[in-house]
Amino acid sequence: MRSVMRVLASGVLLGLLCVVAAAQANQTGGITGLVTDKNGALVSGASVVVISDATGKAERTVSTSDDGGYSVTLLPPGRYRIEISAANFKKAVIAEVQVRITESTRQDVSLNRVTSLRRLTSKLRRR
Repeated sequence: MRSVMRVLASGVLLGLLCVVAAAQANQTGGITGLVTDKNGALVSGASVVVISDATGKAERTVSTSDDGGYSVTLLPPGRYRIEISAANFKKAVIAEVQVRITESTRQDVSLNRVTSLRRLTSKLRRR
């Protein structure tokens, strides 16, 4: 009789753990998007840093794929700042990106090319 009770108690405990784990998995969201330049060309290899507004800490850092896409999943709900940087481009910062439970927020970004120093100094001399 005691062993039957132990088996039943173990089964109930295991079932509760599974329910809690499943509930935790559903308490997150994500951010996806596409990084391009101003002409619409895809930017691969760009660094995408997702920073929590609540903590001020980076939650995740990913790189864009060959098709310029990125995906950051399993983020707790809340507001985030996204910082995107790539060689030969100005850093882009997108503030107040909202992540909701079970949703994937789409945030596409267009980067501006860095003006070369030579072109910038010649523009300044003309003034």
